Amino acid sequence: MTKKSPSDLDQMHAGFSAALATLTPRQRERLVPDELDLTPREREALALALKSPAPRGRLIRPDLATAVYEVADLDRVAARIPADIDADEGYAIDSRSDHEKAIARALSAIKDHPRGVMRTLHAAAYDNLLLLLATTHKLTHFAMLEQILANAIRLSIRAQAPLKIPPILLNGPPGVGKSWFASRIGEALGLRPEVLSMATNSDIAVLTGLSPAWKGARLGRLATDILLGPTASMFYVLDEIDKLRGHNEADPHNVLLTLLEAETARRFRDELLDIPFNAEHPYWVMTSNNRNMPAPLLDRLLVIDIPPLDEETRMMIARDLFDQANRDNNGAFALPGDDVLAAIAKMGLRDAKRAILFAMGRAVRDDRLALTTADVDASCRVIEENRETRAKIGFAAKI
Repeated sequence: MTKKSPSDLDQMHAGFSAALATLTPRQRERLVPDELDLTPREREALALALKSPAPRGRLIRPDLATAVYEVADLDRVAARIPADIDADEGYAIDSRSDHEKAIARALSAIKDHPRGVMRTLHAAAYDNLLLLLATTHKLTHFAMLEQILANAIRLSIRAQAPLKIPPILLNGPPGVGKSWFASRIGEALGLRPEVLSMATNSDIAVLTGLSPAWKGARLGRLATDILLGPTASMFYVLDEIDKLRGHNEADPHNVLLTLLEAETARRFRDELLDIPFNAEHPYWVMTSNNRNMPAPLLDRLLVIDIPPLDEETRMMIARDLFDQANRDNNGAFALPGDDVLAAIAKMGLRDAKRAILFAMGRAVRDDRLALTTADVDASCRVIEENRETRAKIGFAAKI
């Protein structure tokens, strides 16, 4: 029997059915096949999935992996650590200094990794295509990004190859949902977004590690995730990249230049561990309030400028934020009316997330499972009072 192509109607049907199962009824209602940027065959599959879900177990996602380091490099660094090696316990950790202990522990964990030098790579399937289109539906300022990512998913499916997407910069004023949308993209692609605030860390060492020459030397996030984790395909959101600073006089953006070029990312070195490893496969989405960053960095990014949100988009995002919070609470709450959603939509997205949870707590206190505008307004006042108190005395007000 001839094996069917992974891009045939059955696979589309299975993938779209799997995606629909994760959406709320309200989200499914928005997915009108003729309104989405689908091929005729994909529209047929979506209409079929909306009418009759496919049997479970038909979704195909290839098992892909790559080697992320060379054993000789691991042994070379291990040889520099002044500690005995126990054949049963691996690299010993009774080293002479704190940074040597940190290196020895990392080496032992890498050596004992169940997959050896191999880590998984992410390949897309048709569920990712529909989830992406559901995420970007009617967000006109993301139309170009939607098209690029959708075609990347189709290519991954057809080639049975790892998903490839360009590094992305979402640039725009505060409160337009850049970080929220970046995380939603990662979820749609089937990845777990890791949000790293550059405004809070203000230091690229969170990614690269800190050299033994510095007090508190530590392993960086990239080495931790790739060398100690299960996959080489992480999804990083670098929030407020325009606020990035370095821990020394070197320009920290130079590290990103290295990571965004495949040729140099393949032999990336953590500052503490000093083992070259393959950092080519993580996905990068960055956010900024302005383009005040080096031109070489901007040249390596697909820059999407996000204007202030219109009322329709704010209402749509408010619905999605409520749906997400409601799912986290086992769907206990009734769908709010437009007046409640309009009150949520007036706030910035960070505040809106908090306000919804505070409003839900207030409703439960009053033995209700439906939100009112009074719940949202009261929650908004708590947030504003907390912000004013922090500005005056430097710590959070008691809520």
